[in-house]
Amino acid sequence: MKETLVQRELVTHTIKNRFIESIGFISYSPKTLEIFNRLFEELKDRGIIAPESTFNGRELKIRNKDSYGNFIFDLDMYPDLQQALRCWVLLKKSASLSTSFILGAFNKLKSAIFLTTAFKSDENTLASLDQYLSNLTPRVSKNMAEPLLEFLSFLNHSSFERYHEVCSPYIYRMVTVRELPPYKDILIFDDILNRFVNVCNEQEKLRFFPIVLWWKITRIIPMRPSEFCSIQRDCLSVAHGGKYFIIIPREKRKPRNSCEIELTDTLQINAETYLLIQEYIDLTSQFPPTPFLLSYMAYREFLRYSPDSKINPERFSLNQFSLLLDHFYSKVIIKKFHRSNLARITPGDTRHFAFCNMMLQGFNMLSIARMGGHHSLHSQMHYHGHLDHFAESYVYTLAQSHRMDRITFSNYDANFNFRELVTKGKLYDLSNFNEFHEVDYGYCTDHPARCEIGDCRFCKHFFIPRQDLQHAMKWLKDSSDSLGTRIKEQLNFIKRLVKDMVYNLKTLEYQYSAQENLSSAANELKRMLDQKSLVDSWMEDEQ
Repeated sequence: MKETLVQRELVTHTIKNRFIESIGFISYSPKTLEIFNRLFEELKDRGIIAPESTFNGRELKIRNKDSYGNFIFDLDMYPDLQQALRCWVLLKKSASLSTSFILGAFNKLKSAIFLTTAFKSDENTLASLDQYLSNLTPRVSKNMAEPLLEFLSFLNHSSFERYHEVCSPYIYRMVTVRELPPYKDILIFDDILNRFVNVCNEQEKLRFFPIVLWWKITRIIPMRPSEFCSIQRDCLSVAHGGKYFIIIPREKRKPRNSCEIELTDTLQINAETYLLIQEYIDLTSQFPPTPFLLSYMAYREFLRYSPDSKINPERFSLNQFSLLLDHFYSKVIIKKFHRSNLARITPGDTRHFAFCNMMLQGFNMLSIARMGGHHSLHSQMHYHGHLDHFAESYVYTLAQSHRMDRITFSNYDANFNFRELVTKGKLYDLSNFNEFHEVDYGYCTDHPARCEIGDCRFCKHFFIPRQDLQHAMKWLKDSSDSLGTRIKEQLNFIKRLVKDMVYNLKTLEYQYSAQENLSSAANELKRMLDQKSLVDSWMEDEQ
């Protein structure tokens, strides 16, 4: 996107009839107006801009094949933005983009300027933008979100990060749903993080504790990265009855129309999360006080340079958190645990994890929207594209767990290593069981008379000796393929139930009968996933 934001300066001489260009990145400021003035005159001399157009004119006519595209500058109430927009158009045309393409982006930018009242960054404005984009078709929302972010980058706008969080999902949703890391890499990240917490020294713990907090909190609560970085120091509370709560930095306001949802900023957490946050607060209390949970001064201890130019020395910014996550990959995952080939998780990925987990558990759209900070029910719809991925991931995780149960049961070692067990695949033996009875393709390690399952493939008491796995493979694969088809059908059924449920946004109520149907469908989905994980665990043993 930023590759078009360049200045191309034509050198006066040519080599073999080719123009030589000097290319450099450029952004807008009053100091660069002279550059854009020269660019305007150059384009005019080349016949690209109509002779009657002037640099500060209300109309700018740019050649479009055999005609002209007419750019109307009618943002009189925002003169600075109007001038910047004019320079942006000139820069885009100097990059040889088509006039019709630039004109389309230009008109959408003007709409965005009016919609956001010149790019205000308060919660109301961002929520309105999010709702507006969600009501557009995927192609139109992308065509508006993309130039909006590009223009803010061109301005070096201070609210670029906040607008990026709102707009980026609409940029990626047109062609495909944003791609998440392979689930195996997510599992390995989780495993390494947990092992690191158990073996790290005090300095390492202090340095990377924000990564631990982010991973533990935002996979459960669908929180934006900027919200996580803005959590207040006094975010925790304990209610009567021993329930723990966290306050998320979201603006609580009454809905402005019947289509908006009243958000909540106080969410219940478990005792483990509460104690983890409190541990970090205690650990960083030695540093100068800050109103934010994440201590920038603690982070500063590990910087190799003096960040005296930081605008807000109290706030741990999203950019700094992203750098810290990069350092965790390089210093811990690669250097300490020797895993250099993992797809990297980004700060915003965990929000997707949380949304998908809630959807698979049968949460309705209203509950998810309130927890996720969506003013519109439809803002979460693009997350549905990840549900198939998460269902497959759940099966994979549980299949590995079933394998580990069998491996550790037959070859118990108090010092076993997870990866060694996965890769070596220990041998199994019937002698490990107190009781076993021969059935089709294997053995029942309970008693067939007590069977409540019916199909041995779905029973935890079923056992296949390793030497018999090949014989059972087609039987297992047929079941796995059938379950895969049924799981996809069930996911589509759940999506329809969610979409068709009736909500009262004023009273925050929903159809209880529809919720019961949704919960029942989610339970049935979980049953299918559990069954497929058992079947697939045997197939992985053979592989």
